[in-house]
Amino acid sequence: MDKTNPSYSHQGRPPARKSEGRREKILDSALTLFAAHGIAGTTIAQIVKNSGDTSAMVHYYFGNREGLLDAYCC
Repeated sequence: MDKTNPSYSHQGRPPARKSEGRREKILDSALTLFAAHGIAGTTIAQIVKNSGDTSAMVHYYFGNREGLLDAYCC
């Protein structure tokens, strides 16, 4: 494509998935599961499934289950 052509459109990188509310959704899911199954009885996999996100995002935002509790308590 020629940049001098008026029909040229540089799209660039597609917009990233909006992360607004993502952290909160993971936290809400974790707290719901903690209340139902206890901290030791709740796995990251359950939190991922319930929140509809990925384990990478859970670890990115919170690190582990204890990090989820710290985010809620502190």
